[in-house]
Amino acid sequence: KMGLLQIKKWQKDKNIKMIFNLLKKNNEETRFVGGCLRNLILNKDNDDIDIATTILPKNVHKILKKNKIRTITTGIEHGTVIAILNKKKIEITTLRKDIKTDGRHAKVKFTKDWYIDSKRRDLTINALSCTFNGKLYDYHNGLKDLEEGRIKFIGDSEKRIKEDYLRMLRYFRFYGWYGKKKINKKDIKVFKKLSSSLKKLSSERVYSEFKKILESQNLYEVLNIMKKTKLLKYIILETNDLKRIKFLQNI
Repeated sequence: KMGLLQIKKWQKDKNIKMIFNLLKKNNEETRFVGGCLRNLILNKDNDDIDIATTILPKNVHKILKKNKIRTITTGIEHGTVIAILNKKKIEITTLRKDIKTDGRHAKVKFTKDWYIDSKRRDLTINALSCTFNGKLYDYHNGLKDLEEGRIKFIGDSEKRIKEDYLRMLRYFRFYGWYGKKKINKKDIKVFKKLSSSLKKLSSERVYSEFKKILESQNLYEVLNIMKKTKLLKYIILETNDLKRIKFLQNI
């Protein structure tokens, strides 16, 4: 599924334009991906630009260094190099597929196949990509899900969560921000079944995701579902009285 997106703002941005020009190579392709597209489609403000490319991370790093662009390379073995231009970060990640996952970490292998890379992403609304000319690629019906407020895993939800248990919290973060449809019963069951697996994750990862959930518009509703699915008790104490949150939200 393809369409055209209005991305004039990005096309005019000299930093973004420069990065795309530097990554223009024969038989290689670079696109915008993920959150920046989601926000653009929903007319939300957007500072972070995420780019995916078929170029290998070490080569991305070489190109940036050669052009005297500051970089952060802490995520390079998972494929990510961050370019810093005028204090703005542009995250560039090489297409990849997960070879081995254990619920916390993934061993990745780089690929040139955009569809394979999109299947690795957790939710349909996070798997959109778009070229510098605005050509949109939507392999999993994410655009329709985004417009209708449907938060949906790509493929089998249980399998996807077992690859990385943090995806349960990511699901609720996006549900809190964009969800308009009821969560289906099958997913509720899966969350219940796997809720205790949150204990296997580091508290930093859990906390940083939970903090984003706390910023969501319909927080009371989200936390209530999380309480029903037993997720909440592995994050905060067993006796969570959500009425207080409802009260706080009305202040």
